Amino acid sequence: MWFTQQRMYRYQRFSDDLVTTAHQTYVLPATFQWHTSHHQWLRWLGQVVSWGYYLIRPVKVIGELPRQTSYCLYGNHTQPTGDVLLPLKVGGAQHFNAMISPANLGIPVIGRLLPLVGGLPVPQQRQQMGPFLKAMRTCLKMGQFITIYPEAHVWPYYTGVRPFVPGSFHIAAETQVPVYVMTTTYQASRWHRRPRLTVYIDGPIQAPSGLTRKQRQQVLQTEVCAWMTRRTQASTYTYVHYQHQGAQ
Repeated sequence: MWFTQQRMYRYQRFSDDLVTTAHQTYVLPATFQWHTSHHQWLRWLGQVVSWGYYLIRPVKVIGELPRQTSYCLYGNHTQPTGDVLLPLKVGGAQHFNAMISPANLGIPVIGRLLPLVGGLPVPQQRQQMGPFLKAMRTCLKMGQFITIYPEAHVWPYYTGVRPFVPGSFHIAAETQVPVYVMTTTYQASRWHRRPRLTVYIDGPIQAPSGLTRKQRQQVLQTEVCAWMTRRTQASTYTYVHYQHQGAQ
């Protein structure tokens, strides 16, 4: 869906989900099966949609990602539609996977197709965590990449970096695959009301192998946060304002 302009969001916590849908309460079935064998024609279709979207909504990408190798791609979550399609553009559809909210599966028609394209719904029950992690390991072993938005919830056009969800770097630390950072920034446009998009790709980042998994996880989280914080300084235009509730 296209983002409808809203000049102000009010929040209480950085973890607030400010963009909700009619399918927000969707519950992932206890027997849900995560797919690791995808329909390649659906992935190509997704890439075509991505190309079309970014013809209408141009984006400048600085840096590049490797091809035909496994890695985890971490991004700041600031585009409701763009963050779904951007990894297809910069990383390629045939190796694409992304952690997604289970609410997306409740969308009529499209929701059922997302797991077949590379969508990996986040578990909602403890017993689902094993199959979920197994699916991610399988994708990485197949030379694919996984897109993760560690801020969890999308805040449209937000120009800062919010706290990361604990556990976002578990799979990268466990498998020790390279980590890349994808940071979307915003600049004023001469021709359009909405800002221009400039996306920075940084990496690879790898934690020393001599550390424990938890130590590697902390190193990766610190490095990714540092890169995002540095790159968001390139945002020079505020399109949507955010105000903490209770602030004057």
